[in-house]
Amino acid sequence: MKVFISHSEQDDYVAGTIREKILAIGAEVFLNNHEMEFGDLITDSVKSNLADADEVIILVSKASISSTWISYEIGQAEAHSKRVIPILHGAEKNEVHEVLQNRHRLDISELDRYLNQLRKRMGKTETKPASSTDMPSPKAKEEEPPTHGLQIGTSIRLPLSRPAEAIRKGENIGWTQGMDPYLNRTAQVIEVAEDGSVRLSVDRGRYWFAAEWLEIL
Repeated sequence: MKVFISHSEQDDYVAGTIREKILAIGAEVFLNNHEMEFGDLITDSVKSNLADADEVIILVSKASISSTWISYEIGQAEAHSKRVIPILHGAEKNEVHEVLQNRHRLDISELDRYLNQLRKRMGKTETKPASSTDMPSPKAKEEEPPTHGLQIGTSIRLPLSRPAEAIRKGENIGWTQGMDPYLNRTAQVIEVAEDGSVRLSVDRGRYWFAAEWLEIL
């Protein structure tokens, strides 16, 4: 099984994360800035790898909506009758490219659902999603709150999808629906609590985020 990922270069981090998750379940992936070698002809490489792919992910973002290159790759995918999966990343459903309007699409926060469907198509056993919007987050195993060296002013990136619950003073704290707009956003730490929780600039300190949910930039 081979998956082709079409994306804007402004979304390299997100596309790379999707690539790693797909590779982790045993599928092959083509993501141009990872699989191409210097000197390769871009158009030829895209054409051959797209033709060879079993399905094509279109990462739909504010940056990719107006990209002529993404439109070209969508056209190639449709011409080859590929399974095309539009994944919304910061874009609204009505902003999806016109040719994709009739395609069933998902939000980036639902990525685990797609991965389970991909597993089935590969003949593998489905696993329970860790970040479903209609299910509670799995409980964390660690009792000790990690600090990860976070301090005021530290630049971080929030997770791509809903993370597992963290444990603070014997109680579970989980990602809430109100935090969803901040998924995969970058921010700075503006306050650090003794238990390892932090407040961030991205929401002006409205929520407490567990340190283990964050990636230091």
